[in-house]
Amino acid sequence: MFIHPTQTRSLTPREAARIQSFPDTFVLPEQPTHSFAQIGNAVPPLVGKAMGLAVAEYVTAAVDSDQVVPKMSANLPADKEEAISQLEAFVESLFLRPLTGMPKDDFLQAWWAVCFLHPNLHPDAAFDNGKALSKGPKRGVSFVLEPVYVRSGWPVELIPIAHEARRRFDEKQLVEDEYYCSAAVIAGAFSHGN
Repeated sequence: MFIHPTQTRSLTPREAARIQSFPDTFVLPEQPTHSFAQIGNAVPPLVGKAMGLAVAEYVTAAVDSDQVVPKMSANLPADKEEAISQLEAFVESLFLRPLTGMPKDDFLQAWWAVCFLHPNLHPDAAFDNGKALSKGPKRGVSFVLEPVYVRSGWPVELIPIAHEARRRFDEKQLVEDEYYCSAAVIAGAFSHGN
């Protein structure tokens, strides 16, 4: 409950909304409990505006200084199908060559294809998979998409690539931008319409 600071009563939903900087034109649910939940869970509009302005200022400064996209030594896939094709060929080639001795550019090509194809997966989540697997793979679905570990969402066949990326990062062979591959994740998210 929101308690009034000077009177022995709780605040009305409208008072709580005003305190949170919602305009009086903002429509609240009819039931007070729903109104209070909505107000309490919301980001106050003035806080959202301040955050948005700060992000816009940061992006504008980054664009002016050419630091928006990290320098990349590997090319990103053009689309989801190209990422799948690259990763299928890469995973199949692992029978002939180990990940640990692979040149950095070759490894980054595959690692960033993983990040492009699966922008919702965090690299560190590949270390907490559990044992449960999803059903699959379904007919016609690539092995770089299914089956996945239920807990982490990581495709089973891509776990060795994620582990190698973390090893290289820990040993300072990959810098933060290369390991977390923000450019690939952003490109993949936009490509997939996420």
